[in-house]
Amino acid sequence: EPPFEPVSPKELSVWDAEHPVPADAADAAGLRRTMSAASDAQLADLAKDRAAYRRTVGPALEAVLATSYPGPGSVRVAGHGGPDRQDGFTVERGTVERAADGTRVPYVALFPDAWDGRVVVWATPDGTQAALDHARRPTRVAGLALAAGSAVVVPDLYWTGAAPFAAATGPTATTGPTAADDRATTRPAGPSPAPANPTYAPKVNPPYAAFTLGYNRSVVGNRVHDLLSVVAMTRGWGRTTSVRLLGTGRAGPWAVLARAAAGTAVDTLAADVGGFDFDQVTTADDEMLLPGAIKYGGLYGFAALCDRGQTRLTGVRRTGRFSDLAAATPGVTLVEAAEPEAEAVAWLLK
Repeated sequence: EPPFEPVSPKELSVWDAEHPVPADAADAAGLRRTMSAASDAQLADLAKDRAAYRRTVGPALEAVLATSYPGPGSVRVAGHGGPDRQDGFTVERGTVERAADGTRVPYVALFPDAWDGRVVVWATPDGTQAALDHARRPTRVAGLALAAGSAVVVPDLYWTGAAPFAAATGPTATTGPTAADDRATTRPAGPSPAPANPTYAPKVNPPYAAFTLGYNRSVVGNRVHDLLSVVAMTRGWGRTTSVRLLGTGRAGPWAVLARAAAGTAVDTLAADVGGFDFDQVTTADDEMLLPGAIKYGGLYGFAALCDRGQTRLTGVRRTGRFSDLAAATPGVTLVEAAEPEAEAVAWLLK
């Protein structure tokens, strides 16, 4: 190819002495503010009609997460260990797999001897190791649920737990051979890496999230994807009467997104969100980067979809119209103070 000869800015410019820049022209930041205000106004108008809001924001949530609730018929247990009878409860270990894409999620399930049909799906950054202590007895949170008659299921969501992929099998440890769900098979030692393509001219191109997120699910999207698979599995158990979702630590926001995407599959949610909302994400290497989330009102815009059953969010940060929208949603309670895990479990199973 011949050498590239750049065109001068003057030749590229639309404006000149005869055609000056309009007095009301906006720069890039101003245009962004104008478009954001118009989008927020549209959402506020939609919120006046709850059915219309769900029809728009529900599919938007699935689009930004790049996943949806699969339903019990679309998941299967790909590996199973147990039952392991203990004093007053039974332990089962397994891996739930989505039939459509082969994604797999290890889990530990605890069942009290007098199980009443309720199931608590516990989303925690500690993963399956949070279920039992070193003496193989239920941890405090799991023990409280068992004492109330509920089963407890604790999954190793994407890049969580001590060794989340050790028990998985297949083409890769977490996923089948699908380009749309290209997930790493080893957990990073530190924070999640920046979602950028390191082979795309790395010497001249800075890390750019769109290189990855234009084609792959985000880290938080993968975690919600896994959580929805576990919910579908528990909902499909013959003795299940109710599925309750608990989100603690950094997993609180993941549980909120899963609850919003699961519809009627989850009856009740208790989650501490730790003051988080998506406006706090400012770098591409943040695990909570979720493209498009702020456009639809952030965490509270999605929490407004939780209008079926009961939802209690603690540690909330009131951020304006969308937190007000969530607070006005039937069945949704927002509490600014953080809440101990024991109190969250008690409320969840009352």
